[in-house]
Amino acid sequence: MKQYTLRKNERLCSKRIIEQLFAKGERFVVYPFSVYWCVCDNESIPDTQVQVLIGTSKRKFKKAVDRNRVKRLIRECYRLNKYKLYDVLSVKDKKIALSINYIHDKIKDYGSLEEKYLKMLNTLIAEIEQKIN
Repeated sequence: MKQYTLRKNERLCSKRIIEQLFAKGERFVVYPFSVYWCVCDNESIPDTQVQVLIGTSKRKFKKAVDRNRVKRLIRECYRLNKYKLYDVLSVKDKKIALSINYIHDKIKDYGSLEEKYLKMLNTLIAEIEQKIN
């Protein structure tokens, strides 16, 4: 049974892991997303396979309501499609830290955002498989 939830332990909060992610992590862009990710050891992420950080620029969205709307849409895309990423990671027995940043300056509707998110997710899965093998 698939869990379509986003629990507290799946959110990336550790400053140490965030610093490691941006310093040593891999990066790619699938417009409108900029993605940082890195493979973590099993001790640093104990409860789940992926910890995710979702962000957007204050420079592009001056109003907090707009930033929150974008992050809410991205969280929804992640929540509904995370099982694809979990399936790959459970086979490889790896854990990752992930940062998804929205870099477009306009808010897209959910349908087009999810389409781009799925494209980004497929790219991420391909990069993970390439890095781990």
